[in-house]
Amino acid sequence: MKTPPVRDPWLAVNLSLFFPGLGQFYAGYPLFACLWLLGQFSLLAIAFYSIFAPDGSTATALVCLIASAVLYIANLYDAFHRIYQHQPSPTGEKIPRTQKNPWFALFISRILPGLGQFYQQKAIVGGIFLGLTIACSQIGQLVPGVMLALPAIAALSSYHAYITFPQRQRFPSTSIAAGIASLFFCFGTLFILSPYWFNRTIDRFEIPSGSMNPTLQIGDFVFVRRDPAYRPQRGDIVVFRAPDVALKPEERRNKRKQIYFIKRVIGLPGEDPSVSEWRVYINGQPLKEPYLAAPPGYEIDPPPIPANAYFVLGDNRNESIDSHVWGYLSDRAIVGRAYKIYWPPQRSRAL
Repeated sequence: MKTPPVRDPWLAVNLSLFFPGLGQFYAGYPLFACLWLLGQFSLLAIAFYSIFAPDGSTATALVCLIASAVLYIANLYDAFHRIYQHQPSPTGEKIPRTQKNPWFALFISRILPGLGQFYQQKAIVGGIFLGLTIACSQIGQLVPGVMLALPAIAALSSYHAYITFPQRQRFPSTSIAAGIASLFFCFGTLFILSPYWFNRTIDRFEIPSGSMNPTLQIGDFVFVRRDPAYRPQRGDIVVFRAPDVALKPEERRNKRKQIYFIKRVIGLPGEDPSVSEWRVYINGQPLKEPYLAAPPGYEIDPPPIPANAYFVLGDNRNESIDSHVWGYLSDRAIVGRAYKIYWPPQRSRAL
């Protein structure tokens, strides 16, 4: 009879760090592995949809994210015990102290670079990895590009903790350790870069004033979709860089801080807007505006809207500094369309 392969519970934990179920596959439980994979994937998919889809609920996303975190931790525990409960252990240690384990050293190095070296009583090397991690984290606050060094430090620390382990002759799988360290680097880099990629398509803004009441309230956070090909339509709520004529003198002088406004598109290029008798007219036809806080208490009759410009107004017409004060909005100033309130959860809804 063939001797069954000796599996290490801490290698299972390292595999499950990447995604729930991988450690269970290694342990020889493919059915349970598929259940862990499906559960985690489903929770993350629902959370992602609930956060970013216009009709998604932020409260649902929070519940799914919390459940996903609980499932992730439970998966690590399960991956460990799938093997540990069937492995004879001379010491009975779950966390190896007397019979130290290189896979455990690799694991804690992934948690914090340097810990694996401290575990082996290599304080100088451990201090170097830990110091590099702290230094890059601090410098990265000022120079974001330095943050990309953190995944490399974590990967090198993990691999170093494994290959320098004194009893590693019992654990010859250096290629697996190298693969795990490489995945640490790839996943860490992806985690750091994903916010930059995300911000190229979706931005986030906080509502600073009541000019868009009742649609948007002070303290609401909205998602704004960026799209170079976007052409606003009547009724869209857009975020844009504030025109100089709308800024206070001190705001004009402060070139480092960009001021943004959010208003509703009312008139399109080539149209003839006007405001009179408590109503807005486009080309002489009154608009139906059920979203208003109150009808406008002013009258204007500007010239037709030029090409590549828009007539924008706040829903709180009498408390909004908008096109009726500073004129038409150039399309070059538009950042994107606000499509969803995502925070606070009780106000989460599509715009």
